Amino acid sequence: MELERIALDNSISGYSFRSSGSAGANESARWIQGQFESLGLETTVESFEFTTWNPPTKPILAIDEDGNRSTTGDVTNITSFLVEHYSWPTPPGGVFADIVMLPVPESGSRQTLAGKNYDAQTWSTLNTTGKILLIGREVRWISSLHLAFRNKIRAQPPVAVIFTYWNSWMSDFPPSLNSVGGLPVSDMGHYFWDNEIPVGWVDYSDGLRIRNRVSSGRVSGFVSIQAVITKSSHQNVIGKLEGTSHKEKTVIISGHYDTVTASGFCDNGAGTAGVIELARVFSKAAEENLYRPEYSFVFIAFAGEELGLVGSVDYVRRHTAELYNVIAVINLDCIGSDVLEISETFQDDRGLDLESIVKRSATDLGLTVRVIEPGGSDQETFRNPLETDDVYRLFWGLESDIRDATRIKSSIMISSYPLLSATFGQKEEENQGGSTLHTIIQRQRLL
Repeated sequence: MELERIALDNSISGYSFRSSGSAGANESARWIQGQFESLGLETTVESFEFTTWNPPTKPILAIDEDGNRSTTGDVTNITSFLVEHYSWPTPPGGVFADIVMLPVPESGSRQTLAGKNYDAQTWSTLNTTGKILLIGREVRWISSLHLAFRNKIRAQPPVAVIFTYWNSWMSDFPPSLNSVGGLPVSDMGHYFWDNEIPVGWVDYSDGLRIRNRVSSGRVSGFVSIQAVITKSSHQNVIGKLEGTSHKEKTVIISGHYDTVTASGFCDNGAGTAGVIELARVFSKAAEENLYRPEYSFVFIAFAGEELGLVGSVDYVRRHTAELYNVIAVINLDCIGSDVLEISETFQDDRGLDLESIVKRSATDLGLTVRVIEPGGSDQETFRNPLETDDVYRLFWGLESDIRDATRIKSSIMISSYPLLSATFGQKEEENQGGSTLHTIIQRQRLL
């Protein structure tokens, strides 16, 4: 709740919530640091410089009926408008242009949508250059349609793209926000950033209202997204509880605290709270001589997971020489929903089978556990540095310098399902040219 309060306090965060490196994220890092220190942990903050995206003012989308900015009685502000995480900014004064729309297929379900054809004739005849483009989020769920969309806005760049849900069966769904959906990240390239196109979101009812208005005649709109993109400091917060007989060996318990443009209650305020609570329990047990761990426990709140695991990459890069002594990594991300999920692990070179240990623990607690594919969060930086380097380069075109780091095969994600209406979005990455990295690269983020 405290992390959510910080994210939603505009006097602290502006409108960046806890986007990594922003004021909201840095205030969260200070609060987490205070929690670790209050538990008597040996606490450090490791800072690193990286790209930071920070919208200091509220994004604006307004509909102008007569196309004349000097008249105000015909202007309607769209209250559901959200900026996509890592959107390119508009010019300081915003952009004013006609609104156009490209239709996406209508369907009764996600399953039937994949087989639908889009209106290629309308797409080819409509010129999107210099316009505000409204389009259904579903455009990114069908690979052929996604490719056509990419090619369209490259050839005819709009001044802004506004996503919505196109199909009525999604009318009650919360907004879907990708980790860096304004960049975006896929094997189709960073086509929004490459063309300096700002990107936002409106809900189904507002989207339908705009669609109906565009269908009845010419209408203009105003978009203002004042995002500042720069380099600044990001913080990993680390608390250590020293072990006894083998204190040089460590067990890492982690969770990321950064968010997209959302309060991040589930993703990943809940996981961060879990890390702090485990730190409290183990610290108290040690203080009261109830249990003193043989190995050192290292509790880490990572920055920059939403940016392509950049916080855990920085940690691995700094601590490469120590990785051989890491026994296991237990990463909490999106915990607390209906079904307990754990990521698949493999028996490591020392004989530890972490997946089996977690399964046995779940059985002892009377819990059902579902095993999912590896990937999706910061444990993967430790489990597979080579693939994480691929992710890092895909996101940012940079080398991570961790390709040769020691693999910690006993690295697991503790998660849960569903993440609100994540069921409808779980295949999005496959439709964006997904690969073996799909759960990392395009995991759905929901407000």
